Amino acid sequence: MTDTLQKYAILGLASGCFLSYVPAWLLRRRRYTGAGLVGSLWGVALLSWLPLDPARAAAVWVGLLAIGVVAGDLAEEFLGKDDPRIVIDEWIGLWAALLFQPRTPAVIVSAFVLFRILDVYKPGWIRRAAGLPGGWGVVMDDVLAGVAANGLVYLGRVIISI
Repeated sequence: MTDTLQKYAILGLASGCFLSYVPAWLLRRRRYTGAGLVGSLWGVALLSWLPLDPARAAAVWVGLLAIGVVAGDLAEEFLGKDDPRIVIDEWIGLWAALLFQPRTPAVIVSAFVLFRILDVYKPGWIRRAAGLPGGWGVVMDDVLAGVAANGLVYLGRVIISI
């Protein structure tokens, strides 16, 4: 694979098939471009790829996490640290929020909203994870936001039975 083709393959994967370039291009020179929202919506669109069986779902998610760490690391080499067009982490984090949860509309919407809130506001322990080196720093804050959202959704399901 040529260097250019390899670069575009990595950027395509890390940017949700370049979907994150649209809001980043429309709102250029702004820190908050909406690319993270696009990446999270991309995760919802691909939710059918996450198996319903919990063991298989966990295996697929761990595989995606490994791919995300590598793709995030390489994409940062091409685009720079904290580039908003890198959204594979949003996909991974959203799936963490939905892992082992029923796929009802109420659960999907609740997990999506809670994940986005936690990802945007990043409580201290989530923010610290972004300081990890390389691709781990790209994905771990979103993984922690997703795990926290998952726990909150579970708690909500127990309390109000959604």
